[in-house]
Parts: sequence; C-alpha cells; structure tokens
Amino acid sequence: MPGFSVLGMTIQPTMVALFILAFTLGMCVPFRYGIERLRGFGRAGLSKLPYKPPPDALKGADLEWNGKNRDEKDRIK
Repeated sequence: MPGFSVLGMTIQPTMVALFILAFTLGMCVPFRYGIERLRGFGRAGLSKLPYKPPPDALKGADLEWNGKNRDEKDRIK
C-alpha cells in the first residue's frame, strides 16, 4: 500500500485513519472519566516497580503502625 512521506518517514493512510479515529473517540469521553482511567493505568504500572523506603522514613510514624500500640488480638488500642 503506498504511503506518503512526512519528515523522511513513510506513513500509511490506514495508520492516519486509525489515529484520527482514536483521537475522535478520545474526545468523546468526558474529561474526568478519561483522567481517572489514565491515573488508574499509571498506578497499575507504578505498582509493579520495586520500592524500598529510605531507612529514616519510619522515624515519625505513628505508634499504631509499628505494633507498639496494639492489644493481644492485634487491634489498635
């Protein structure tokens, strides 16, 4: 299928049509809904990255999170 050249790259007409279709469909989605979907995708992607907090990150943590403020049934006092 012959394409056309833009900045030295050959672009197929079907790719242009798919891009325009995706752009049009994206514009039909309410803004808040679209942003929520993008944020959810970002959270899902970032949750896969390994993370280790810095050693001094827990110095100011509440007592209820480090187990000192819990009873025998592991409930917060």
